[in-house]
Amino acid sequence: MTAARLALVVALAAGGCTATSVPPSQDGNVGRVVVEGHDSGHGNDEFVFNEAVIANDTLRASMSYGGGCASHAFTLVIAASFMESWPVRLRAFFRHEANEDPCEAWLTETWLFDLALVRERYQTLYGSGTGEVLLQLEDAELLYEFDS
Repeated sequence: MTAARLALVVALAAGGCTATSVPPSQDGNVGRVVVEGHDSGHGNDEFVFNEAVIANDTLRASMSYGGGCASHAFTLVIAASFMESWPVRLRAFFRHEANEDPCEAWLTETWLFDLALVRERYQTLYGSGTGEVLLQLEDAELLYEFDS
């Protein structure tokens, strides 16, 4: 077990998880997922949300923004509670941290967000097994379906 995985297991055992990230991938940049109110400092810089899809436990989102000289970060902030409906709904929004990037190139990149935290919170409330959550994201609604 790598040191990073061991640290994650220890963190989960020590009191639950309020943030997750997708393992590094050549398919896109890795973003964080946090529960609203549990973490601050997500950034408030401008960006354009282009589109998103969900495959397995990963939300894949296309974002455009100005920059090119500094490292940028995106966070997916999910609501602390589900809205009761069928399927249940969960409000979510993106935050962008540009790290004071002075450059003005227009970039369009793919960002990956691990939705395991959404699944875990759902299963805690509604029981383990399969489930469906309608993710209300920016101007889109995406159905996240999962197995246990």
